[in-house]
Amino acid sequence: MRGGALKALPILAAALAIVGLRTDQAQAVTVMVFPPAGFNGYASFIANGEYDPASSNPDVPGCFQGLCDGDFFQTEIMGRTLDEVDEMEVEAAAFFVERFGVDPTDPANLGKIFFRRFFRDPRIDLRANVLAGTLVPRRGFPVRDGGCSITFLEDFPLGGEMVGTTAPAGSSIVWGEYNIDLSYRRRHRRYNREVVIGYRSMTLTEQAPTSGILTFQNELVWGRADPGAAWGSGVVQALFVPETLGEAPDTIRANERHTLTFSSLGGL
Repeated sequence: MRGGALKALPILAAALAIVGLRTDQAQAVTVMVFPPAGFNGYASFIANGEYDPASSNPDVPGCFQGLCDGDFFQTEIMGRTLDEVDEMEVEAAAFFVERFGVDPTDPANLGKIFFRRFFRDPRIDLRANVLAGTLVPRRGFPVRDGGCSITFLEDFPLGGEMVGTTAPAGSSIVWGEYNIDLSYRRRHRRYNREVVIGYRSMTLTEQAPTSGILTFQNELVWGRADPGAAWGSGVVQALFVPETLGEAPDTIRANERHTLTFSSLGGL
């Protein structure tokens, strides 16, 4: 869904208001008719799912420590062919070179960086609780999150737009997409809808050494790398607080907040 994505939101909202949300979790809806003053769009995501990150996910392959098979996200969620996934990876690699001066295909970087396709484990339960201009079910819309990332295995001097700075070991950069599932049921039929928002690292993703809190700031493009459509360009600022234990000994609770804003100033 590209530029027409935003136009579909009010239609979906009206449909939900008329027929109701037929799930056991959607007992109420919230409405945000307008984004904040000065912004074209606004969304807020929260993740607070409880799960064992060392256990397998029965619904998604290759899950361990919060990350799953990146090809599953690309083919099953985004609907790309394997050739298109390879093209996407080339585009992501070019971005990493341009902005950070890091080439994941350079043999000289072997052992210094870890490049991978990823799909964040759906058990973190990342959901869009606010999506400007549409009705949102009580528990929010599921947000699927995946793409390509580079993790620095040692202190790494950056280039490109970040020349003169160093990425500390353990930090990372990303090129990915949020896929928001707006699907709903009416009678015995399921209507599939989705909104895709691409994100690109503006800064390093890293943990504060004392608090352990992880933060990042990514630029946003609407649709599948389609700048200028719908709400236009934006920015997401996110906070990951250290996970808290659930009731079971090996269970953790995700604790994330993602705030997305879109404006003529790139979301600022």
